[in-house]
Amino acid sequence: MARVSDLDLLQRGRRYLVGAVMVVIGGVVGYALPRSTAQPATQPGTVTAVRGDNGTVTSIVFKPRNGTAQTLRLGNPTPWRTSSGGPWHTGRPACLDPGSAKPVLVTLGVVDLDSAGTPANGPMVVWVGCYG
Repeated sequence: MARVSDLDLLQRGRRYLVGAVMVVIGGVVGYALPRSTAQPATQPGTVTAVRGDNGTVTSIVFKPRNGTAQTLRLGNPTPWRTSSGGPWHTGRPACLDPGSAKPVLVTLGVVDLDSAGTPANGPMVVWVGCYG
């Protein structure tokens, strides 16, 4: 029968201790690192103006059903769909034509960006429902 020496026990114990310390350090670092918790707020309302379609960012004037008009940024491409159960499309939403003066009923997914060192802070549209 093989005998376990004190040296073997010491080395095995050291491996377990180092492993446990590494798991604890990984948990602390994983918890401390920034993570995304963006949950878009669904806002039904009317888009009254679409401006600045320069291929990257379009701004829209949006009036929620229960609120005041606000200017929001719409990135390009932005996911959009024409019915609540319909397929998603990318690019500029078909219901938002730049320069159009006709109000459009939409439902928007809006997140409030608050990032360090970038000028892209504030509310931004992350998806558009062209179904009102």
